[in-house]
Amino acid sequence: MESRRIFLETAIGTGAALAAASSTSALALSKTSDPAMPAGPIGEQIVVLAWIAFGRPVDEAIRSEMTALAAATRQEAGCLIYELAVDLADPCRIRLLERWASYTALEAHFRTPHMRTFRADLTRFPALRSGIEVFGVTHALDFKAPPID
Repeated sequence: MESRRIFLETAIGTGAALAAASSTSALALSKTSDPAMPAGPIGEQIVVLAWIAFGRPVDEAIRSEMTALAAATRQEAGCLIYELAVDLADPCRIRLLERWASYTALEAHFRTPHMRTFRADLTRFPALRSGIEVFGVTHALDFKAPPID
């Protein structure tokens, strides 16, 4: 497996809460096909993989709230990517992919009024569960998927 590794990055952490992010280390593979992020050193960007399970299928009310959160978040300084999608294998779960210019920008995100309001509103869902993984990324690769035969 060692010979197949393209680039390894050190993960800042993994866990159910951002506060615990500094307590665990892991390794992850970094690849990009984003023309806005050329291959090579990129400083210290942050990638977040997160999910929220609402305990019921994602409906229009949840979609509306998540869409408003995404629109406000995309306007934040340091937010490079903020994407949400309903999990095809679990219609009660939304997955988030985020890329931030720095850890400081991510920390500031959790202090914004729209994020505080959103987190308070989540208490309406008694079966709510969530998870988050936070990775520090220092290098991007030029990656192109092989053609489909």
